[in-house]
Amino acid sequence: MNYKKLLTCLAAFLIFITSSNITLAKEHKKKGKAQQKTIYFAGSLFNHKELIGNQYLAKAIETASNDRYKCILPQDIVHDSLDVQKIRDTNFKTIRNADGILVNFDGPELDSGTVTEFMTAKFLRKPAVVYRTDFRLAGDSTPENPWNLMLVNYPLTEKLSSRDVLPIYQRILAQDKSGQSVQMTSEKLSAHYATMIVAKLDKVFKDAEKNPLSDAEKKQITQWYNQSVGMSM
Repeated sequence: MNYKKLLTCLAAFLIFITSSNITLAKEHKKKGKAQQKTIYFAGSLFNHKELIGNQYLAKAIETASNDRYKCILPQDIVHDSLDVQKIRDTNFKTIRNADGILVNFDGPELDSGTVTEFMTAKFLRKPAVVYRTDFRLAGDSTPENPWNLMLVNYPLTEKLSSRDVLPIYQRILAQDKSGQSVQMTSEKLSAHYATMIVAKLDKVFKDAEKNPLSDAEKKQITQWYNQSVGMSM
């Protein structure tokens, strides 16, 4: 037997297998990126608790969805100017370019900027998930929709309202025997809600696929919206 020839053939075979695996991995990665949807994360961002909470939940959603959803946090957008219209228009443009929106309706009175961003997404026909973990009742709607009645019953909109955040938090805290892991508690609490939010996102995007907008319709809606709000970009 010609061992030299055999080794040459074996080496060629291994190179072929390695090359094929690399190609498949690249195609899989490319396909994954193509399927990933961007979600604008609308909510208050005016203190350290809100900033950190937004970040934890965004990461938990990406993890729970196996990176099918990529959250865009307005707090992470670096503005090159303090001009109020430029900041406003940058946020509007980010919503316009996103695939959908996640809206936080916490608080006894909803944040006006968050409401504006929610309505922006609705005018642009974006799939939306509204969530609330605040156990206080607010607004003049039903207990199932504890916010202003003018913000209910919109198409392509799923909601998640949970009033048991405190007992869930305390249960997670009790699981940490040392009581030292603040990060673990934050991650587990975020993961609890992220799982439910991902299920809502899956549903609303599935509903959107039943009646997709044509490119011409998207262009018409975008042009109308830009003119309506006086977009500068």
